Amino acid sequence: MVYETADVTADASALATVQQLGYAAAPVVVADGKHWSGFQPTKLDQIGAKA
Repeated sequence: MVYETADVTADASALATVQQLGYAAAPVVVADGKHWSGFQPTKLDQIGAKA
């Protein structure tokens, strides 16, 4: 699975994106047109199964 990370403390554009999605806490995951906050292994497994 290919993924990209962004440090919202160092990347103003990444911070703006997360804020526009309505989040005030990290981590935020954006994948398959969906997004969520927090570590959610079940959702990660579902996306990994599609890859």
